[in-house]
Amino acid sequence: MKKGYLIIVGGQSGVGKTTLINELTKKFEKYIRPLSFTTRKRRENENNSEYEFVNEEVFKQLESSGKFATIDFVYGNMYAMSYEDVNKKLDSGSLVIKEIHPKNHNKITEKFENVITVLIKGNKKNNKVREEDSFYYLNIDECNFDIIVNYNENDNIENVIKYFDRKILMEIESRNGGLCSRQIDKVNKEGYDKVSDFFDDSIRVTTANFHELTFKNFKEIIESNLLNNKNVLEVGYGKGWLRKSFIWNDLVNYSAVDISPNMIHSADENIKVISSARSLPFSCESYDYVVSSLADPYFYPEALIEINRVLKEQGLFVFSIPAKEWSSALREEEHKFTTFSLPNGEYVKVYSLTYTEDELHKILKKTGFKVLKIYKGVASDIDREFMSPAILKPMINKNIQSDKFIITYFVICKKETIDE
Repeated sequence: MKKGYLIIVGGQSGVGKTTLINELTKKFEKYIRPLSFTTRKRRENENNSEYEFVNEEVFKQLESSGKFATIDFVYGNMYAMSYEDVNKKLDSGSLVIKEIHPKNHNKITEKFENVITVLIKGNKKNNKVREEDSFYYLNIDECNFDIIVNYNENDNIENVIKYFDRKILMEIESRNGGLCSRQIDKVNKEGYDKVSDFFDDSIRVTTANFHELTFKNFKEIIESNLLNNKNVLEVGYGKGWLRKSFIWNDLVNYSAVDISPNMIHSADENIKVISSARSLPFSCESYDYVVSSLADPYFYPEALIEINRVLKEQGLFVFSIPAKEWSSALREEEHKFTTFSLPNGEYVKVYSLTYTEDELHKILKKTGFKVLKIYKGVASDIDREFMSPAILKPMINKNIQSDKFIITYFVICKKETIDE
């Protein structure tokens, strides 16, 4: 197995793909461009360090001799990576990075083992977007990409490449642990769209118990003066429990994000954004606080790095999450999933990523946070008469004392500078 990874980067014309890759290769020696061939004309001040500039006849001769890993037709010109050079650099352990149109990403993944696909997004007003790009990227499925990078008008490029690098490294590490960001998003979007009509505390008693255990903690923050004149982003809006259960001061500048259009449907149009937690369409350091009730559907490294990116320096991430002590007692071996039973008899499985207290400290530290406080919600804090069978049964079956059975964690953590 090759030690390196091939990172292929797509995005609309003018979004900044080449700029970001150039900065990555300048700042980090581990990133390197492959030798490539093109029929386009050499640009001013462009040397042969990345491209061999050839005419169509030579290009086709090289193609017929099997020199190319793949051929990219972009805006009337032909591009191709040297198959031999890519393999040589991968064997050396390098992170080989190259702009490749997403329509050709599947061809690349069929030829190489360790491939990471990247989509660059942005809102740069002065960029000239090619007309042929517009429709393609408007309808693109982000779940087809391993990593999403937002590069917006007001972003400092140093910040963007810092998070870009961290996302790549965490993607490599997560693969060894069996997590796949895009698969998590795909399953959760489809699943929560289906269960949205039945996602209510009166029906979902377990969810109601989770809310009961964390109500006091959220109330102390939301209904105090802490959030006044602050930019606050709620990630994982769901059916709006955080927004509807507490008194939010008008001085709070509040926005909400959810991956499921059906779940966030009832939110006010002026505050809601339909997006994955790993692809927040905001500039770096936009928010003072990020809050989330039951963050388990998206509590994976890429999403946490993205939350870190949009937080201001020293900004706070405040969230609740089901405890692994509870989920492992209930779910046995399927710790990563929870299942909803719908009235029509259909079962819908979605990701529910839970952790012990020690594991929370580790994943948060890796993604740029320092834990300030963790509050534990235990079974004894729930009225036994209104306790969900999903809590009561494993507690009884495993003979766990109610005051020792940890059900939820409420966490307050602070953004810290990510080490390079």
